[in-house]
Amino acid sequence: MFALTFLFLQPRTVEALTFDNVPYIETREQYQRRILEQYDWNADIAYKVMMAESGGNTKAFNPEWHSKCQGSYGAMQLSCLHYIENPSALFDFEFNVQKAYELYKRNGFSPWSVCTNGKVDCTIVP
Repeated sequence: MFALTFLFLQPRTVEALTFDNVPYIETREQYQRRILEQYDWNADIAYKVMMAESGGNTKAFNPEWHSKCQGSYGAMQLSCLHYIENPSALFDFEFNVQKAYELYKRNGFSPWSVCTNGKVDCTIVP
C-alpha cells in the first residue's frame, strides 16, 4: 500500500515533452495550457475562465442546484446538465475541457458567468 501511495504522490511526468532532448516534468499550468491549446478556441481566454471559475482545481465542486441535477464540476465548472449521465466524470481534467469545448462551440463563452458578469473579458478579437 505504501508503494501505491508513493507513486500516486509523484508529480505528473510527461516523457513525450523534452527540452534540449531531456525529458522534463511540466507544471500544472503548463499541462493545463497544453490541453486547452489542443482545441480551436482562444486558449488564453479559456485559461482565464478556468482560473476564475475554479482556480484550476480539477476537483472543484459547486453544489448549486440546477433544474435536473446538482452541481458544477471540475476546472471549467461545467454544470451537471452538460453531462447528466455521469457528472463526476467531469472531475477528469481532459474530459472536462473536452466537454467545455463542446459547450463553447455551441454558445461561445457565454455559459460561464465570469464572462457575462465582467469578471473575465471574454471578448474575442478577430
